Amino acid sequence: MRRALSFALAAVVAGGTAHAQVQIKPLPAPLPPGGAPAPRPVVEYAGPSAFQKAVSSPLVVGGTVSIGKETTDALPWQGSQAKTTYRVATIKVTDTYAGPKADAVKVLLPPGDTTYIQEPFPGQPPQPYYPQFPQQIQLIDGQEGVFFLMKHPTVADAYTHMAGQPPLNPLDSKYKADLADVKLVAAVQADPLKALKAEKADDRMKAAFVLVSKYRRQPPYDGKQPKQEAIPAEESKLIFKALLEADWEVWDKPQQPNEVRDWTLNPTNLLSQMQVYPGAPGKVKFPQVAQQPGQGYYAAYKAAFQKWVEGDGKDFEIQRFVAAGDKPEPKKDEPKK
Repeated sequence: MRRALSFALAAVVAGGTAHAQVQIKPLPAPLPPGGAPAPRPVVEYAGPSAFQKAVSSPLVVGGTVSIGKETTDALPWQGSQAKTTYRVATIKVTDTYAGPKADAVKVLLPPGDTTYIQEPFPGQPPQPYYPQFPQQIQLIDGQEGVFFLMKHPTVADAYTHMAGQPPLNPLDSKYKADLADVKLVAAVQADPLKALKAEKADDRMKAAFVLVSKYRRQPPYDGKQPKQEAIPAEESKLIFKALLEADWEVWDKPQQPNEVRDWTLNPTNLLSQMQVYPGAPGKVKFPQVAQQPGQGYYAAYKAAFQKWVEGDGKDFEIQRFVAAGDKPEPKKDEPKK
């Protein structure tokens, strides 16, 4: 047998007709004791959490989808040279967790095969409404859930579903916990000062993350340069206070098996969003991070941040992005003129 295989391989190397007849097949997986097939590894969808989706979405609503036969042609983005045909959906809103309130929201759905949306993510039991390719979110008539939306770039009265952020499904076993995270984000946005004065340091840190992420999210591109304005001074100070009281040292510790860490909550992530870091542009003057012997990087970063807050950063104002046509928000901690 070895001689026959050698002749066949030699023929392949020589470029003979045996090339098309040599096939190399993978060996079958070894059977475990008892002869049962080896179990397939479970692959879980590792997309953004409900907390992250709620933070990054300008409009978060709960409700029911209605889709008719209507379609509309629109440019998919500013500057596009060709229009896309969208299906038109309406979400009858029962709850608004973030963004402007309305009884119904018009949502434009990109073209796509809607048959695949009944397929579960790899490794998950069959559940409706879960897209197999979550970058392109499709909705179906009668679908219920919590939806993460953003303004359509070219259609003023319409929204699109956030790419890669599937809606929450009431049939999901994690739905209650996910909905609680969405409501937490909504509570922070509804009353920032109350959230920033929460009893627990972790809750104050989450509030700071929600607010900074909201303020530093640029509006959809409309051909104009977005403006920036300072948020209320008291809010800025409370955000910095929450960062200083957060546990930075945990990020210096090795991640343990089965430990879940949300790296977006790393304090340096928020400072980067605010453009507060060593070498940042403008007049920030953030000091270099200098580690002492035996000191972790994030512990040293916290020390540098503390030094900056007490010095060059004591009058720093956190800036929020606003669309060119938006009116500035009133500063709640300042007396009305």
